[in-house]
Amino acid sequence: SYLCKCQPGYTGDSCQHDTPAPLDDFKTLQDEVSVLLGRLQQQENKTKYMEPGCNTRSLGYKYQSRPPIDDVRNAGVIANMTFTKKQPDSVLRLSYSANIRTAGAGTAARWFFLIDGQECSAPSKIDISMYQSDGGSTHVPAVLQGICESNGSPIGHGDHIITVNLETLQGWAGGNFASGWQSTSILEVQEMCPQY
Repeated sequence: SYLCKCQPGYTGDSCQHDTPAPLDDFKTLQDEVSVLLGRLQQQENKTKYMEPGCNTRSLGYKYQSRPPIDDVRNAGVIANMTFTKKQPDSVLRLSYSANIRTAGAGTAARWFFLIDGQECSAPSKIDISMYQSDGGSTHVPAVLQGICESNGSPIGHGDHIITVNLETLQGWAGGNFASGWQSTSILEVQEMCPQY
């Protein structure tokens, strides 16, 4: 008959059983468990970025898309959405992507977010601008995005009107502006737990 030789640490006819660890290895195992528990505690401390009442990173999300259009408004509301905020101490992550255009010599446009008619003030405004130096027409893909904690006062829970707006950049000439030319426009709002 043929006898198999098991690798160290295994016994039995098919070498399927782990041999029990010697007692002196128990101390090493205990040390490893202690190190792992310490690492878990450190990780838990690192992830304590959530405010009271906030128990998950993303609390809510809403998505809206618009088919390709050539919205040639030079000022006003380009897109809007009503968003229901669940927590009074959370923040909003806002994002709008579209193909934008400026045309005309020395013209500049500004796209920006308003929440309930007010610009975000903390941590900063959320805006982009585009300048056209010559009399040409420039189309570019753009993403307007940022985090809003406050728009002059804390943004409480409940319904809020989120708008993407367009205006002539202060100090520059108005021109022929457009949003959404030959591409889908996407507006996203996500409620998130704040980070310290």
